[in-house]
Amino acid sequence: MNTMTLGTTSLANDISLPRQARIILAHLESGKQITNSKAMLVYHISRLSDCILKIRRAGHDVRTDIRTDEVGGKYASYYLVPKWSEEHMGFKWSEEDMGFPGFY
Repeated sequence: MNTMTLGTTSLANDISLPRQARIILAHLESGKQITNSKAMLVYHISRLSDCILKIRRAGHDVRTDIRTDEVGGKYASYYLVPKWSEEHMGFKWSEEDMGFPGFY
């Protein structure tokens, strides 16, 4: 169950989440991705994976991209999938489904 703060529609104001997780959720809701280094530099949050876990447990669809840096090191980049998106719903419309083959 998501408990929302009165008078707001932002999911980042979900009062069941700790303050740091709400900060990360607000960042993700703005359409941006976040990495551990960005969380530390911008928000001074050192346990990003813990915040992501809490956000996921609150029912948000946070996905992980594993990336490789210039020297071959791997790191995670997190992003939020909007609840209304095709990716979140588990399907992708094809041209045939839309009734306009070759149109798109």
